[in-house]
This record gives sequence, C-alpha cells and structure tokens, in this order.
Amino acid sequence: MVKCAGPLGSVCFMHARLLHGSAPKLSSMRLTLYVATYYAEDAIELSPNYLPSRFTHELVCGKSSGRVRCTPYEIELPEVPKGTSFFSQQAETPAT
Repeated sequence: MVKCAGPLGSVCFMHARLLHGSAPKLSSMRLTLYVATYYAEDAIELSPNYLPSRFTHELVCGKSSGRVRCTPYEIELPEVPKGTSFFSQQAETPAT
C-alpha cells in the first residue's frame, strides 16, 4: 500500500487495474472531485461509464485502428451503482 496525497488541486493518474480507496469523509467541508478517463485507442470498456461525458471515446492523439487489443484475463463485472457520487457509494458499502 502506498499513500498518495497532495495539496488542493493535485492530480493523480491511476491505471485501470489499480485498486484504490480512501477513508470516509468526516469533514463537513464540501469536497469536489473531477474524474477524467483516458484509455488506449485499441481498448474498450467492459461496462458503461456511469459518469458519461460528451468527450467519451474522443480520440486525443493518433488515428483509429479499428481494432481491439485483447489480454487473456477474467474479471467479474462491477455492480451498477445506485448513485454516481463516490461518496454515496461509500455510504452504501458496509464496513468490514
């Protein structure tokens, strides 16, 4: 486990296979979060983005190959969230 912390306005880039989490928000201060997703042109999502954007599937650099890169592994698809806020999802998760 590695702590990733920074001052206000910091950016954190995470790999799609990275498991990450945070402690519950105990402050009454408002906390905003901006999530941007980038992925390789030859990769596709296995489940829909529940925070859609008009920029979804926008090609940032290069040309479309018309191909999908496949890696042999198996994963369980995530549950469909009841809310789009990370905080509402954390509130619904029972403590272990």
